[in-house]
Amino acid sequence: MIGEFVGARAGLGYVIYTSGASADTSLAFAAMALLAVISVALFYGLGYVEKKVLPYA
Repeated sequence: MIGEFVGARAGLGYVIYTSGASADTSLAFAAMALLAVISVALFYGLGYVEKKVLPYA
């Protein structure tokens, strides 16, 4: 994600960077909201996998 701010030409980081530079705040907030949803899904998904793989830890 952070690497996309520097040298990418695609991805959520690139979208956030370019929309911020062009003052398209609705696109920037939409990309950040999508990133937040993906982050929460990964957090709970990995928690579920951890409980299945290591049930007594």
